[in-house]
Amino acid sequence: MKKILAIVAVLALATGVASAQKFGNIDVQRISQSYWKAQSDSKSLQEEQQRLQELQQQIRGSIDQLSKEIDADKADSENAALSADKRDAAKKDADDKTAQIQQYQQSFQVQVQRFQRRAQEAQSAIEAEVSASIKKIAQSNKLNAVFSAQVAPYADVDITDAVIDDLNSTQPKDTAAPAAAAPAAAPAPAAKAPAAK
Repeated sequence: MKKILAIVAVLALATGVASAQKFGNIDVQRISQSYWKAQSDSKSLQEEQQRLQELQQQIRGSIDQLSKEIDADKADSENAALSADKRDAAKKDADDKTAQIQQYQQSFQVQVQRFQRRAQEAQSAIEAEVSASIKKIAQSNKLNAVFSAQVAPYADVDITDAVIDDLNSTQPKDTAAPAAAAPAAAPAPAAKAPAAK
């Protein structure tokens, strides 16, 4: 909704040449707090962000465990007291666990990017809806321009309530936001087989 402030700072409307200019203003913050869809999207995104933070902690724990196992495998791979086969197996285990760590990191990064893309799309959609509603209400009030209330607090007409009513007229009866898909859980690290010495 921050971008809406910039969008609405001067929303000039093509209403033809008029002898007297008529200006309106809106309270962007009130619209953001009152528009059901903005609130629903915000709640959904906050829940998804929380799940990502929990997943990040889980992955971090898995990576820490794998790192310890990799250190042990590397030590075994360099242990001259072990047979060449056992040293090779330990080296392969270390390489496999290193690849597993990279997969965890890449998978998490994909989920973060998906979340960021979804957040940007939601914000853009809300901004477009709010902007269209402002334009519609401004035209019906024959306003030449609409400003943010912070920029023009004493404009002729405050259309905030009308814009909120217009936006909320699209609210479905059941506005419970659908739960966002939970990010995939990080698999548990593979158990290390005890090396025979």
